[in-house]
Amino acid sequence: MMNDKANVIITPDDIKEQTTEEEEVEKIQNALKGLSDCMSKITERLIELERFVSEIPTADKTLYKPNGYTDYLNIKGNYDELYRRIENLESMSHKAPTPTSTSTSTPPQTTTTPSTTQSYTTT
Repeated sequence: MMNDKANVIITPDDIKEQTTEEEEVEKIQNALKGLSDCMSKITERLIELERFVSEIPTADKTLYKPNGYTDYLNIKGNYDELYRRIENLESMSHKAPTPTSTSTSTPPQTTTTPSTTQSYTTT
């Protein structure tokens, strides 16, 4: 009986340096140290990002004091005040146009398209 291992031909490419257990342990330690350094840098960066994000002003933190007010208003309060003032100005200047139908001698259209015989008047 022949041993199968005896028939294997070893080439120079197949020969690799044998590493000792100490070298393997050192490689693993270096890899773990590299990972630990990366995790430390990621943790530092995350802390910086969290600090930055916590300082970004939100709608609740954005305050403005309109003329005539004693308190500061947030974004919603400011929008409410702006729309109140716009409505007040519009009511003082003119009323918005309202659609009215003009009387014509043609019968009303029965199609689903909008009528082109409407005009807008101001009162």
